[in-house]
Amino acid sequence: MSVPFRIALAVALQVGTAAVAADYQAAKDLYDQGEIAKAKAAFSAVLQDNAQSAKDRAGAARGLARIDWLIGGNADAATTQLQQALSIGADQCDTRIYLARVLRESGRPSEAVAAASDLSTCIERPDRDDLLTERARASLELNDLVGAERSLGQISRVGALAPPVNALKLETALLQGRATGALQAWRDYFWLNSSDAPPAFSKEPVRAIFLSGASATSSPSAQCRLLNLLTRAGFDDAAESFTARRALDRRAGNDPNCRKAATYLGFRKQLTDYLLVQNRKMALMSVDDKAGMQKIADAMGEFLTGLVQQTANKLKEVEPMPKGDGPVGFVSDTFNLGSTFGFTSGYPSVHLGHVIENDTRQVSQYGKTAQLNFRIYDQMIANGFQSWLWDGEMQTGGWGSSGQIIQIRTPYALSTIRWTAIATDPATRRKAEQDAREKSAKDASLLAQAQASGHKVTYLPGLADRLKIQSIDQIRASLGRVPQGALAERFAELEDKLTTGHSIWKHEGRHALDGKYLKDRNFSQADLEYRAKLAEILLGEYPRMAFGSINDDLVNSDTSHGIANTRIMSSYAHWIQAHSKEVKGYDPSEPALTQLDKLTDAQLRSVAAGLADFATASAGSPSGTSRR
Repeated sequence: MSVPFRIALAVALQVGTAAVAADYQAAKDLYDQGEIAKAKAAFSAVLQDNAQSAKDRAGAARGLARIDWLIGGNADAATTQLQQALSIGADQCDTRIYLARVLRESGRPSEAVAAASDLSTCIERPDRDDLLTERARASLELNDLVGAERSLGQISRVGALAPPVNALKLETALLQGRATGALQAWRDYFWLNSSDAPPAFSKEPVRAIFLSGASATSSPSAQCRLLNLLTRAGFDDAAESFTARRALDRRAGNDPNCRKAATYLGFRKQLTDYLLVQNRKMALMSVDDKAGMQKIADAMGEFLTGLVQQTANKLKEVEPMPKGDGPVGFVSDTFNLGSTFGFTSGYPSVHLGHVIENDTRQVSQYGKTAQLNFRIYDQMIANGFQSWLWDGEMQTGGWGSSGQIIQIRTPYALSTIRWTAIATDPATRRKAEQDAREKSAKDASLLAQAQASGHKVTYLPGLADRLKIQSIDQIRASLGRVPQGALAERFAELEDKLTTGHSIWKHEGRHALDGKYLKDRNFSQADLEYRAKLAEILLGEYPRMAFGSINDDLVNSDTSHGIANTRIMSSYAHWIQAHSKEVKGYDPSEPALTQLDKLTDAQLRSVAAGLADFATASAGSPSGTSRR
């Protein structure tokens, strides 16, 4: 059962599109849907059309650069496109971020530092933070620890919450031999306030491992113990640089912990090298080429089987494989990995990351209870073909089945940081409001176009932005008076809790309850998603937060989420039309659906209650969770 994640849903919409798109967004949609040849032609058309806005032309040049680098592996072609984007003059900060990355990844870290050194065009704090992060990465590759530390120190309080930033701080501190700094970066990475480790590592003496192993004068065995911890938590760059800086291959090559870490790093490199080749191959194929995709899947399965067996054999040279365990379990347990392999939206995909939480809770809604196992994966080695294609702009957020849900931490964390920036940074807030106004001006025409083609509703980007800002304001207001220095951390903590509550305990809790009590009703996947989304609206603290995964670009698609979203949006449009006199500020000259954000929380819940047959009164609280 798939999961409605705010960052991305691993679904490629297969829609008919003209060979050359009319604008940048249409070209970007083609790329995101895997239509790379059409996207390249569309980006080129936008770039060459001087009637297009400078913003769109620069975006098109970056789109072409991504195709050249990510898919083609051609750094020279990519940097040429990015230089052209800079010359256009719009969104130069975004362009510099990608230019620095291409230069760094293609083995030119000095040029990457130079490209990331001009911060003058970074108006919004998140963009400035991203450019500083790229500069820090390049400085580390140059072994310029002072430069890396300087760049990381310039990142804002909001940006300092980002897991990638704290991973870089951890690596820098380790290379400097600063044990307490490395431990603090580890704790900051996982957003820990009162403990030294996430749940999966809670029984390990993490503090002692760092304090005894991080120093340059620590014993090889203590350093190897720390190295093993780093690899099991997925700090791969830090592990590699720490190994090299402490010469552990030479000094402790026979230490069991160092041998396991070396085996892990070798496993990871073989896998990522192989997947890069396969992903680049699939990017140039059509998802409709079922036979071709199946051939890749078969070959991928054979490769994975061989790699895991090879890795297990190496591990058995270090320690015996537990009785009754197989190669997959042995490798997964040794390296603290969770994984799935199969087709995601038609593409053969490997999803593999490090487990940081494995928690079973009792969920309760309207007098019914069920068990739900919740796992969080982090530091993904691979997150499927589509996440690779989307190149950080979107990611698969997780997956699930009856009674179990997997959440990928990174996309959730980065989304929280973006919301926090809007809540706490005036420049970012102004930009969010400007974007909302610009998109809102197009909502009515988008709806009219959809209705002309036979649809009742469509995804409205302006409405989505307005609902997001309203949700941010509700969260901020609930915090009350908070010292400015603590606002970012407090907001992020609450937003993260609320989002997990919506998407996991309310949404997936509904799935678990339906699976336990209502199997005989034979709900379709679309019916199940419909019910789970209504549960989010009804039971979430702020119902408009739920619309982030309802009013989205899956509306009108034939996926289970798309069908559910279309049904819910249609119902709200009908209700608003029928009850317009009850909607404060209703404008009869505007379409009803574009005014959904004018409904109160009580009205949003009331509509959902009328649609949900499970929303019946019962004794006690309508919803809750208890940790087991």
